[in-house]
Amino acid sequence: MNARGNPAATPAMGSGLKLLALLDEIGTSADAVTISTLARKMGRPRAEVHRQLVTLVTAGWMAQRGDGAYALTLRPALVGQAALHHSGMSERIEELLEELARSTGEAASVAVLDGDSARIVQRAEPGRALRVTLSLGAKLALWDSATGRVLMAFSPSETVAALRDRGVRVPSDEELALVRRDGHASSLDQPGDNILGIAVPVDDGPGGVVRAVSISGPRERVDVGAALQSLRDTAAAMNELLSVNNTLGVRHALG
Repeated sequence: MNARGNPAATPAMGSGLKLLALLDEIGTSADAVTISTLARKMGRPRAEVHRQLVTLVTAGWMAQRGDGAYALTLRPALVGQAALHHSGMSERIEELLEELARSTGEAASVAVLDGDSARIVQRAEPGRALRVTLSLGAKLALWDSATGRVLMAFSPSETVAALRDRGVRVPSDEELALVRRDGHASSLDQPGDNILGIAVPVDDGPGGVVRAVSISGPRERVDVGAALQSLRDTAAAMNELLSVNNTLGVRHALG
């Protein structure tokens, strides 16, 4: 945009448009992609596609697997959170979160995977709803928190393997299989910790779950059965909202 605010007077970056077009193509694939496949679909030289993929890996948007294929990381989830806000859908999701807090009587949160931990990006408390913030909030461990365990269970296997390779503590494969079977996770008991967390996945699309919705409260007060039903209803409503607004590109941005 020039000094007079006319965006048409400033030409777009051709290299940037090509990189974004490549991301669009990658976002349509349910599996990891290869250089040759992308080059063929995009009609571009292999060397050019390779350089673009290396750029995305360096920026943290993609990771190369052991077999040479490339897979999206969950970095786009953070941009997706901003997309929700910009599209106006963030307000609707906040309403769903506030209703979850009211119906369960406990604090409710939405979190995403951010590096080696889960980060709360939206939170509401019964009787005192907190505003949505795009800045990342509290960190949650991936191995013992309900949210972290759900994010790990429903993330691509490459993501879990990469975290393990970096020495990040994550649940065992057996534990993750149980979470996937049950469709939810509870926080692990810790000495002196009386808080129980329960989480379910949101947006279980081709790219893997990028968010989890959860409630937390004193163990003796939380009605697990009722909380699970409320969580599943909330997750279903969020997924429906995202599906209806698919034309806005928000679901793609989230994974």
